[in-house]
Amino acid sequence: MKNLKTFDQFLLETKEDPLEQGLFSKPGKGAVKGTGYKDAAAANKTIEIIDKLKKKDFKHAMSIATTMENRANTHANQTPEMRDAAKILRKWIDANKRS
Repeated sequence: MKNLKTFDQFLLETKEDPLEQGLFSKPGKGAVKGTGYKDAAAANKTIEIIDKLKKKDFKHAMSIATTMENRANTHANQTPEMRDAAKILRKWIDANKRS
């Protein structure tokens, strides 16, 4: 029973930035935030973010773009703005594909 830690001890040993996990983000401090697909403005902001990311991690950038496009295309309450966002994301994907 001496090996048991108090909750406070456990918290002190954990990392300052807890792991954040998602379908399209890497865990931890390097997680990509601010992406979206609700309209053209959100899609353009996403493209700005992934354009910077693609220089360091192309696969992750492409994964984010395809995830956002797929979510916009398959959303249960899809709007015309989401369709516009999907087109913008598709254009970026096609322009940045590697053969």
